[in-house]
Amino acid sequence: MISPQWNVSAGVFMQRRGFDAFQGVSDEEWFIEPVATLEFVLPSSWFGSERNAALIGRPALDFQVAYERNWSPLATFNYDQWTAGGALKFGWRF
Repeated sequence: MISPQWNVSAGVFMQRRGFDAFQGVSDEEWFIEPVATLEFVLPSSWFGSERNAALIGRPALDFQVAYERNWSPLATFNYDQWTAGGALKFGWRF
């Protein structure tokens, strides 16, 4: 948490995948995907009160960047990719 309105988070997903041999070559791939998220929580004052903000789920804007990388002994299956996006997020606590 950077401030009451700004949050940042990061994570890494790693996976090893084993496949049947392809054209006589064993195919065991590694996949890694680091993800970073920057979140802006909309101020309660924008909705009139804290109660109103809670009723509609304390909206937040999330901006996310991810990088995917796949390593394979078969060059055809190696790849990397950047992804970026945004989302409007709502959440209720019970």
